[in-house]
Amino acid sequence: MGKCQYFGTDGIRGIIGERLDAELITRIANATANYVTTKKQDDTTRKVIIGTDTRASCDFIVHIFAGILSGFGIDVVKVGIVPTAALSYLTNKLAADLGVMVSASHCTAKYNGVKVFTPEGEKLSEKENQIFDNMIVKRAMPASSKTVGAITEDLKAIKLWQNFLVKKFANLKGNKLRVALDCAYGSGAECARNVLNALGFDVTLFNDKFDGFNINDGCGATKASWLSDKMKDGNFDIGLAFDGDADRCIIFDELGNHIHGDVVIYLLAKHFKEKGELAKNKIVGTILTNLGVENSLKEIGIKLVRTDVGDAPVYYALKDEGLTIGGETCGHVIYPKVWCAGDGLVFALLVLATLGSGDKKLSELSGAATVYPYKSINTEATPEQKKQLFADADFKRYLKDSAVKYSDSRIIVRPSGTENIVRVTVEGAETVACEKIATEIVAKIKQVLGS
Repeated sequence: MGKCQYFGTDGIRGIIGERLDAELITRIANATANYVTTKKQDDTTRKVIIGTDTRASCDFIVHIFAGILSGFGIDVVKVGIVPTAALSYLTNKLAADLGVMVSASHCTAKYNGVKVFTPEGEKLSEKENQIFDNMIVKRAMPASSKTVGAITEDLKAIKLWQNFLVKKFANLKGNKLRVALDCAYGSGAECARNVLNALGFDVTLFNDKFDGFNINDGCGATKASWLSDKMKDGNFDIGLAFDGDADRCIIFDELGNHIHGDVVIYLLAKHFKEKGELAKNKIVGTILTNLGVENSLKEIGIKLVRTDVGDAPVYYALKDEGLTIGGETCGHVIYPKVWCAGDGLVFALLVLATLGSGDKKLSELSGAATVYPYKSINTEATPEQKKQLFADADFKRYLKDSAVKYSDSRIIVRPSGTENIVRVTVEGAETVACEKIATEIVAKIKQVLGS
């Protein structure tokens, strides 16, 4: 399968007015209309559900999408500000032909993007991403329509998702755990408030009052220290930090310590195995899943299946093998028994269920898995520079030589699929050595790119 020009790790993303300008958004909307009309060629009504996070630029994108889709005879239902998983669920629940989430997830407000979901609520597969991407590249236009689609709003649709989660986790009712939740000024605040309150949790929300420009600003899943400080000041049993569209969640123990994402997945896997609910005694992680945690899983009889980075590869690995749970270090976790899309709130509820099932505090549970030292460094690179770097024969040879030279370490160098950066991660026996190797590789990248 060829490399996509526009689709990255999680949909299409860019800085508003630069990469993601009106011309590209129009092309994406035309491709969306073409995709829907190609998939559904009969005379029945075609429908697309559109949701957003809290960025001011979302309206700009939604208006372009709604107008173009309607112009080609496709009904559009705007469900407003919702978590990404809720948009996925509503796409299926409201019998839409496609779902479009306007969000740049954990990125700051200058970014925005588009995530696309199938009628089943699944992220597009690698093959479907390529088809969609080719339509954008070729500026594909759908056939003209004799009718104009309706554009409507259903701002109460989110309650369907909330009620669904309350019902799925009804066994948690009456639990009085005290929860601190950093909402990152994003789209997950109201949903989390309503669901956690309905289940009886004592929840305190932080960073829930958005203004369109403060999303992920100094808080949320990518700024772990913010909630850590709040946890130390308060009296909480657990801390949760969402990102802008609430599809990921970072976990803190009652002392304010950030728990490594792979360790939390380990705890859930162990919990399911002890209950006899871990299919095939396997879970899914990615190439970034910590080797120490993988070895800890082996010790309790659980095999780790690794995929490429991204929650879509994780989901399709879960689906293909019929497995119970999988996720990424960054807090994307998918539990198909509840829903097919990663969701920070579902992840949090699973952790709360695990915590509530015993008499140990989270700080006591989190020491069960070993995390090997690692160092991650990001270095700036434009899309063109990323292509140049990973096509450079000398750089490829350098990485192979480095893998041999530092054979006791694990080296991962990859272009970000969502931001203008290259990510370098080194994992090994000692933190200092990991940092030295990562720094060397970043210096080499800058040399190759001439910066």
